[in-house]
Amino acid sequence: MNDSGSITQLGRSNTGFLSQTNGFGNMATMVQVGESLNFLMSQDSGVENNALGFQAGNSMIVSITQNSASFSNSVALQGGNTNLIDNTQQGVGHDSFAVQNGTSLEIIHLQIGAFNTALTEQFGGLNSAETVQSNGFNFAETLQFSGLLNTSLIVQLESFNTAVAVQTGDTNQLTLSQTTLNNLATASQLGDNNVVLGLQ
Repeated sequence: MNDSGSITQLGRSNTGFLSQTNGFGNMATMVQVGESLNFLMSQDSGVENNALGFQAGNSMIVSITQNSASFSNSVALQGGNTNLIDNTQQGVGHDSFAVQNGTSLEIIHLQIGAFNTALTEQFGGLNSAETVQSNGFNFAETLQFSGLLNTSLIVQLESFNTAVAVQTGDTNQLTLSQTTLNNLATASQLGDNNVVLGLQ
């Protein structure tokens, strides 16, 4: 069943909830513009589901959960300050893409399963990005551009994982942790007073 759900909110202190269950090829879209916004998006027990969230403003939270599914896509875009993107995917073959532009931002990717991809891009300073992937055969890429005091953490469990991290700016911190065998990690930092910690 191909379901499509769309929510648009303009203003302040808004909260949106959107849930899709037991579907195939579902599409969920949420757009919020204003201040102090929250939206929660949940897709359960489905295949090839797509979730798209867009927020413009400050003090915003995006939470996207895709459970017990396969080959689903999650895209979250935020412009503003003091914002949070929280993506959780459980299953196989998922793609999670998060982009933030501003300061005091945080992105969290949690992928439970194999053959998943997590992509993170942050523009600005005082930002934090965390990616945790389990079960192996996963790819994680974190890019943090043009800012100070950014923090990046990538944790990959099991084998055959690839991690790529790039930071441009000063006084940034980067941590890569990979367990077991046949993993690849690449870290690049451009700027001054930066720290890299790699564990394999």
